[in-house]
Amino acid sequence: MDHPAQRRPHRPSRPHPLRRPRRRTHPRQSGPHHRRRARRTARDLPNAALSYGYAILLSECVGALHAAGLEPSLGIAHAPTDKRPSLALDLMEQFRPLLVDQTVMALLRTRKLRPEHGVLEAEAGGVWLRADGKKILVDAYEAACQRSVTGALPG
Repeated sequence: MDHPAQRRPHRPSRPHPLRRPRRRTHPRQSGPHHRRRARRTARDLPNAALSYGYAILLSECVGALHAAGLEPSLGIAHAPTDKRPSLALDLMEQFRPLLVDQTVMALLRTRKLRPEHGVLEAEAGGVWLRADGKKILVDAYEAACQRSVTGALPG
């Protein structure tokens, strides 16, 4: 047995704030690498990129609804509030996986979006995309909007 003075105190390693640590998952969660989506202030680079992509998509949906003469705040699935464009959020739900989620995951998987494209803000307590990270995401988002997609259902 070691002498108590020779033992080192256990210090848990702190993960890098711009990299997502691997966590154990609950058996009911989907997939071996399931992580919770951080809302409000993103805690890591993937969530910062998703939030920025969702903001772009939301603004496009609001613009499209205005152009069609519809009121963006009168939604069906999202509760209407004074400050939230509920109908635009309803419309956005259909395009999130195809335009934003796939784009962000592809950028992360191919390492085009890397930890140096994010900045840790101590005051806000979160991670924000830098200008170069935003440019990479916007370019990839625009390319995704130009893709031709056939329906997901056979036939």
